[in-house]
This record gives sequence, structure tokens and C-alpha cells, in this order.
Amino acid sequence: MALLSWATSAVATPQETYLFVAEATPKEERLLLGDAVLNYVKTDAVDDESIVVVETPRHEHVVTLHVPAGSKNARLRRADFKASLGQFAAWLSRSPGTSDQLTLYGVPETIASLRGNSGGPCRIVLVGSPVFHDDLHAGWDMVSGDGIGLVPTDGTLLPGSGSPFAPGLVSLPRGTAATWITPASLWGARGSKDHRQGLMRYYRLWFQCQNDSLLARFSPSMDYAFDFTPEAGRVVLHPRADGAAMQLVNDATVAAALDVPRPAEVAVVPDRIPPVPPKESKLPGQIWGKFRNEFPRRRQLVIVRLRYRADESPDTSTDVDVRLVEDATGREVWFKEPRVNGLGELQNDIRSGTDTTGVSPTFGDNYEILVVADDVDPAGLTVWINKFVGVGEVPAELSLIVKGKIVATRVITFATPEGDLGQDAGARAASPNWVRVPLSELMSQQAAATASR
Repeated sequence: MALLSWATSAVATPQETYLFVAEATPKEERLLLGDAVLNYVKTDAVDDESIVVVETPRHEHVVTLHVPAGSKNARLRRADFKASLGQFAAWLSRSPGTSDQLTLYGVPETIASLRGNSGGPCRIVLVGSPVFHDDLHAGWDMVSGDGIGLVPTDGTLLPGSGSPFAPGLVSLPRGTAATWITPASLWGARGSKDHRQGLMRYYRLWFQCQNDSLLARFSPSMDYAFDFTPEAGRVVLHPRADGAAMQLVNDATVAAALDVPRPAEVAVVPDRIPPVPPKESKLPGQIWGKFRNEFPRRRQLVIVRLRYRADESPDTSTDVDVRLVEDATGREVWFKEPRVNGLGELQNDIRSGTDTTGVSPTFGDNYEILVVADDVDPAGLTVWINKFVGVGEVPAELSLIVKGKIVATRVITFATPEGDLGQDAGARAASPNWVRVPLSELMSQQAAATASR
């Protein structure tokens, strides 16, 4: 069962998690990393786990946080652990350096020098740029001097290739799992999607060549730093014996580097709303189970359901969010404020959409649910849909459900190159990553469908 060696479960031997953080990581991102570490300690960290912090590119050991055994809240009260957290906080508050490089080829040796003798699971969180540049390895930069994206050939991962990415004398511990937090959603040569995808495949292959390790995900959001669940299942790659060289990704990469104009990328809402509700007439079983007991005691049970399909890339997460806004007051239900008295609540905030068939596009289990409060007139509410994380085309469907019946549906397709991580929320009306749907429109669609029967 070697292919499953990366799976996480309850462990009897101490676990070790290594944070490799580029010195140029901005202070605001460092603070988010600090929040992620504290949240991890209070929720998912196992007893006696070691969290080892290393600053790159020179791989300087910053501090090791030894997670005490005991209740989650008691951990933070331990004097020795609080002292280590103080060191960590002091480092987080330092002014950033100049390099965004991780010196990935040195990670196995650094871990070997710091690793205990427990033999427990090993996990890695990388925070820095995937676009390699190293003065010590001239000729292996992943962006050419004129800005064109380059990806190493698979042959650079084979022993004796002479590249900095070839296996060394030391490998990662078997079955290591890793995540990579990138500095921005549009990293790569001039924001080239082709360059990003080429490098993501290459780095996944690099980890597999390191004792069957797994690079679980790339994400620009620190929320996913400690999420070692594979984005798209286990994909076994095999390096091709194609020599050791740097190659252009493809013509699309060249076009991006030369600033060749591309078609406008916008969120598309059909001009014509289908007059008849879809054939599906009830909530799916897993959602129905959440609300079936509420029907008898609710004066109205108005539900807004968003579902969406995973994006075009198997190497990235997909996250489409839905928000409910009260037009008169501006009050808002969203993932950071999921319950607002007298307005509604958000249920099923899915942060990593999946394609459950693995064969053809499907909405899978990617449901987000807004439940409108009983005393609120839906006609005075607006729904906003945001492509938070995702690459390329992401189809979505918004449905109005009353007393368990789907009465109106709106189909939406986001076609932007990347999600915006919610950063356009303040100017959402002008952003192609946001779509506005007044509930009054869906109610009008319901009325039209009823009148036509």
C-alpha cells in the first residue's frame, strides 16, 4: 500500500511539521501564518507534535514549537510552550527580507538535520515563490531574461542529471505530505496560467521522486496551509527520460510573455432566464436531511442554494462563495459572519470544491446553502456570488428553494483566469469575479413559471 503512505490518521509516534518560509514574505502574510499556526495548535495538532520553523533561502532554524499533550486550550497555557510562541511571534514581526526563494532542493537535507528520531509522520508547509531563481545554479531559472516562462524537463529529476532538482544523498522521509502557499494567485511568468500549471506538475513530480512523497495542494490562501488532503486524489506521475534542460511551456506561454492580447474574460449571466424550473424538484438527500425537521415549524423556509463545478485544473482548489445582503441595511451573511439575527444563516461553506465523477464535469457535492430568516421579505435581499479560488471556467448554479421545492434557477459561468480571494468585495459591482442576483428576480421567475402552468 505504498501509494497510500501519505494518508493522515491518528498516530502513536510524534508527528513533525516543518514550515519553510521565505524571508520576503510580507508582514501581513506572516501574521496570517501566525493565526494559522495558532488555530492548528488548538484544533488539529497531535500531542507531542513538533512544528519546526525555518526561514529561507538560507534555511535558518527559527524556533521549534513542541505541542504539549493535553486539552487543546491547556496547550497554550504551558509556560514552555508560551515561551516558544513568543520567539515565533517576535520572528513574525520582523521586517521582511528580499528573497522569496525557498531553496527547495535543500529541504530534504535541512529536515534530516533537524528531524528527531521518532520516525513519525513528516509534513511540510512551503510559503514562498514556486518560480525558481538561484545565483548558485545559473541556467536553471524558471523565467528567462526576457520574461518567458520555463519549466525543467522531467529528465532533470533523474539521478545524474546535474540539475539542482535531481535526487541527492538525502531524501524526504517516506510518505511526506506537503502544501505550498504561493505569494499570489497569478504567480508565474507574467501571470501565465500555462507556466503555473507546468510548474505545479513538475513540483508534484519532484515530491513523488522524494520517497513517494505528496505535494497535496497549491494555494494563495493561508487558510490551506495545514490542509494536507489531496486536491484531486492521488495522481501518480512518471518522469520522462527527456534529458536535463529548461523548456518553454508551450506557445501559450510565449504569447503571454509577449503580451499578445487575449479575449476579454468576464463572468457571464444568460440574458434569458429559463421560464420553467429544472426537472429536479427537491433538495438532494444530504441537504434535505438538514432541514426536513424544520418544515412543520417554519412559517416560510426560503433557501438559496449555490452549487458549482470544480475548475479546469486538477492542481488547484475551487471555492465559490455565496453572500446574502439586506438591501435596506447592507447587513451581510457570509463565511466570516455565517449567522445574522433577523436576516439568515450560511450552511455548508465548501472551501475546496471537487468533481466526484472523475470522468465528466459535475457539480458533485459542492453545495453552499443560505437559509433566509422567517420574518424577512426575500424581495428585499440580494445574493452575491464570488469566485474566490479557481482557475479558468467555473460553472455555477443558483437556485431558490421554497419549502423543499426548487422554484427558480439561475446559471452562471465564471471565465476569469483566477479567483480574487474575495479581495474585490469592496468593488464587487465592477469585478468579473462577482455576480449579483437580486432575489426579487428569482421570485419573478417563480411567478412566471407558476402562471404558465
